[in-house]
Amino acid sequence: MSDVPIKLIIEPDANQLAAWDKAAKGIVKPADWNKALVRALNDALAKAKTQSKREITAIYATKQRQVADMMRPIKASESRLQARLVFSGFRLPLMKYFKVTPAAPPSQKGVPVSARTPATILVRKDTGAHVSKRGFVAKMASGHIGLFERMPGMQTKSGKDKIKERSGSSVVTMADNENVAENTMRSANEVLARRLDHHMKQVAFK
Repeated sequence: MSDVPIKLIIEPDANQLAAWDKAAKGIVKPADWNKALVRALNDALAKAKTQSKREITAIYATKQRQVADMMRPIKASESRLQARLVFSGFRLPLMKYFKVTPAAPPSQKGVPVSARTPATILVRKDTGAHVSKRGFVAKMASGHIGLFERMPGMQTKSGKDKIKERSGSSVVTMADNENVAENTMRSANEVLARRLDHHMKQVAFK
C-alpha cells in the first residue's frame, strides 16, 4: 500500500496579494497582472522541485533522480492561482534506493548463517549506517537483487523460513520531514516574491 500523498502548495497569502495588487493598480492591467502572477508561481514551483530534491538527498542516502520519479508538479494557471508539488509512492526497497553493502550477493555457500557477511544499511546520513542482524543480500531467480530477511515462525511448504524484502522510507515521508518541507517552501516563497516583481515590470513596461 502506498503512503498518503502530500502536497506542497505555493500561493501568495492575502497580505502579499493586497500589497502587490495595490502596487500594480493603474500600472498593470488585471489580465496582465494575472499572467505575471502565474509566471511567478511557476518559477517558484520549478525552484521547489529543485530544492526539495536537494534537501531530501542532504538527509537521506538516496539519489535526486529517484526522488524526482515520485513527485508531480502541477502548474498554476489563470483560473487557479496556485502551484502544487505532489509527492506520492510506496516505501522504497532498501537495495534499490538506499546504500546497502555488500552491493551484490557475496559467495557464502557452506558458511554457517551465524558466520555470514552481515548487511550494512544507510538510510539517513544524519544517523549513520547500521548492521542488519537478520538481513542478507540475495539474487532471486528473476535476477532481482535485494536486501531480504528471514521471518522466523513463518515457513514455506518445504519447511524453510519465509523471506521478505526490506524497505526504507517513502519519498512521501522524506518530503514531509520538517526541515525538508520548511526549507523547500522558504526557497519557493523567496523566488515567488522576486520573480513576481520581475514579471510585473515586464508587463508594465512592455
